[in-house]
Amino acid sequence: MRAANLFCIGCPKSGTTTLFKILCQHSQIHTPKFKEPFFFNNSSYQNGIDWYANTYYNDIKNEKWVLDFTPSYLYSDEALFRINEYSKGKGLKFIVMLRNPVERAYSHYLHTLRDGLEELDFNDAIQAESKRLLNHKNNLLSQLKYSYIYQSLYHKHLSKYFEFFGRNNFFVINYDLQLLDKSEFKLMINDLQNFLEIKIENLNIEIKENFASVSRFKILQTLVNSNGLLKRLARLIFKSKLNRQILINKIRKINEKKMVKKEIEVEFKKNLYDKYFRDDVLKLENLLKKKLNWND
Repeated sequence: MRAANLFCIGCPKSGTTTLFKILCQHSQIHTPKFKEPFFFNNSSYQNGIDWYANTYYNDIKNEKWVLDFTPSYLYSDEALFRINEYSKGKGLKFIVMLRNPVERAYSHYLHTLRDGLEELDFNDAIQAESKRLLNHKNNLLSQLKYSYIYQSLYHKHLSKYFEFFGRNNFFVINYDLQLLDKSEFKLMINDLQNFLEIKIENLNIEIKENFASVSRFKILQTLVNSNGLLKRLARLIFKSKLNRQILINKIRKINEKKMVKKEIEVEFKKNLYDKYFRDDVLKLENLLKKKLNWND
């Protein structure tokens, strides 16, 4: 049975959900039943590749590409090694979406705050990050929630993937989708289709997903995050973990409302960039042979 041969491995909070919705339309791309399988960086990996294929991809027809869209893979050395082991003879390709690292870190922070899992302000959360990651080193979800800076160190992670799979197998999108005009965005999507060597289809690109949001009802958000009554009910209704997760995600989506996003102060943003990201971005620019202009 076939499984993924096309991976979007990163980065979270960089427009990945919008791109996923766009690629879902293409006749030659098969998308999973659930956007982010979290297979190669999760304990689900112990279930084996057949389980992975049967759970997420049991309705593949004759599509050229089968997509695994898990943006947290870039952050995970474990995922890298497992995908490499899985890759033998499969001709894998990868999509990577990058964003100004300070803006990505802040958007990530707002997401965790919205989920009711963050009680610190942005600056204090950054200061606490190293200690938190050490304290939660065996908890994947906590690692993903609190790694605001670490997941924004693109060169540190992407260079490893290039070493394993070769630069030519990566399509790197290095700008914020919100800043592109319609014609630029369309060109980028066409370039991606050319990279995948599939026919150019006229995909609807006027899709905006994962806007900055807050919970309508905090008590509902608490229930969604906890292992309490709501999740026990979901287990009674659905035997499949996949279906339970789909239900929880739908409830979370319904409970969201758009928020007025407070922008980062210019001086604070510059200081964060200089302290945490400047060196990594310079190395990334050299790796990609492209100027990124994130600190202009």
